[in-house]
Amino acid sequence: SYSRFDTEGNRELAPSSLMLQLYRLKTGDKQKDYSDFYKSFKNTFGFIPCKPGEILDSADWFLYSARHNFLDIAPLFEHLFPALSEGFYAARQRKKEELNRFNGKVKVDPKLVDPRLNRGLVVSSSRLELIAFCPYLYFLKYILKIKSPKEMIEDPVVWLDPSEKGIIFHQIFEEFYKKLKEISQAGFFVSPSYKSRWNILEDIVISHLLQKRKKLAPPNNLVYKHESKEILDSCRFFLHCEEEKYKGEIPTYLELAFGTRDNRNEELGKIKAIKLSLPGGKSISFQGKIDRIDKLDEDTYRIIDYKTGTPYGFSRSKYFQNGKQIQHALYALSLKKILAKAGISAFPKIQKAGYYFPTLNGQGRQYFYGEERRNQVLEIIDLLLDIVAQGNFAMIQKADDFMCTDYRDILEQNQVMEVSGKNAKKYYEETALDNLRRLQEKYE
Repeated sequence: SYSRFDTEGNRELAPSSLMLQLYRLKTGDKQKDYSDFYKSFKNTFGFIPCKPGEILDSADWFLYSARHNFLDIAPLFEHLFPALSEGFYAARQRKKEELNRFNGKVKVDPKLVDPRLNRGLVVSSSRLELIAFCPYLYFLKYILKIKSPKEMIEDPVVWLDPSEKGIIFHQIFEEFYKKLKEISQAGFFVSPSYKSRWNILEDIVISHLLQKRKKLAPPNNLVYKHESKEILDSCRFFLHCEEEKYKGEIPTYLELAFGTRDNRNEELGKIKAIKLSLPGGKSISFQGKIDRIDKLDEDTYRIIDYKTGTPYGFSRSKYFQNGKQIQHALYALSLKKILAKAGISAFPKIQKAGYYFPTLNGQGRQYFYGEERRNQVLEIIDLLLDIVAQGNFAMIQKADDFMCTDYRDILEQNQVMEVSGKNAKKYYEETALDNLRRLQEKYE
């Protein structure tokens, strides 16, 4: 056999003279020429296979499929690129209006992932709130333990990001009230008067800014001055708010940590994680850090959690925000146990607990919640942890939400499964969303 066609030159090829000589020897006729040689061919085969049995490699398969108008080359694709083929299949499954193993239905071992069964898992309020916010995001962060890479991006017009500013504000407010406690006489707490105390707060702010500058250099002096002024202005605003709202309460415990590495308090000593018993008969170990605890009278307290952003999404009428806002209740239940165990008060009363936006961004807004529904948070925890134990990690938030920033590339591959609103009808028969629906219906 020989190749009769030059595919690059697009022309027929003549065989070697050796082929003709062999033909003459075979026929015993020395007078045979090329025309006789060509006429002797019984079968000629093309470059492209005519039958599946003629296929030798993947290139042959593609040519054979193209010649016979076989548009479905999935079998070959699956054979040659199994991982990519599985990826396309997963993408199709993720678009279905159901919870399946490709978009959040995961087989988990409850003894490993459920804090009620695995006592080595000490949970925080933010971790629990994340389940209510988006179970799929919880799955990425706490089950798969995916972390976004930390990139050092130099911005010529930014010195401190919002997180770093928040840390500085917390440190400043803590040190300020510690200073006021130092200068107060026994049984009398000096009021946070702007006229009398601004010089104290200003010195603390400047000291913290200089310390931060030594550790993290600003892009230039202009940026440093601008951001320093913003922080000073917010602290000035904070003190005005404190003076206006002051009614004799005493900031007794500041940055009270329990169950964390920095859990040693000056007044109460080392505080372990708090055991919270749940309605389902099990319990969890809970950790946290309370920014500020004000004493209102002998056995009555108020919990404050500083927020240095904007109060968007907060509402006094929404006690739990469907499970996304449970920190205030958990801190109140924990503080009662801490004070009772320390012998401070046998029956402490946490009159209210909530969130305070003391900077210019937050305009001094406060969102406090009383005792009336506080114990319902334990029911919420059972619902949230049932979601985890059952492996029902549905994606219920859009990928462009600010809380999803670090995982946006992953979340964009999934379709949002809505549990409320007009589009929720599509998922009414999805039983894996039942606990999320209960949160929507009962725990606003």
